[in-house]
Amino acid sequence: MVLGRTGGGALLDVGIYPLTLAIALLGELIEAHAVGDLAATGVDAQMVVAMRHPDALSSWACSFTADLGYRLEVREVHRCLADGLMRSPAVGWESTVLAVASFSSFRDSLAFAATIGRGAHHGQSVRGCRGG
Repeated sequence: MVLGRTGGGALLDVGIYPLTLAIALLGELIEAHAVGDLAATGVDAQMVVAMRHPDALSSWACSFTADLGYRLEVREVHRCLADGLMRSPAVGWESTVLAVASFSSFRDSLAFAATIGRGAHHGQSVRGCRGG
């Protein structure tokens, strides 16, 4: 999942799980700051995100280079697939849609930092993440 030409990256592959959980539990994303590393292919290899919700703060990480322990989320996906479900009854579509809308803001944060010459380690605040 690190091929730039076909998309991919840690955010798309495993980042959806902690992001969706944070939104489901704490509400929509108001502000975020993402810091991470890009792979040689241009996709994110790992990322740490700090987020502000209406009444709370959250943080999470996704990585291809570290085991962050999303085993429970992956098991739930496998259970749903085995049961022929299109979605998990534990998390509604609304939370997932809000999570996916934030992806482009997070990736833009890393790409912007790379273009201003900060090298492989970079980050930028992302405000007003609603709708990407």
